Amino acid sequence: PELDIDSNAGEAFLRTTRWSYRIPTWYLYFRKVNFKPDPEINGRWEWAGIYLGEKL
Repeated sequence: PELDIDSNAGEAFLRTTRWSYRIPTWYLYFRKVNFKPDPEINGRWEWAGIYLGEKL
């Protein structure tokens, strides 16, 4: 996987390929947690979704 150019300090899009012949490109989406009351999770990354196919 490679980090997509649209990633930033608060969001990360990992571009992956060769998953299937129908939808070969997937983007795994993560976002940074902003929850100061709990320093254990504040600033870490959480799974936020998946996008199938190439970006438009």
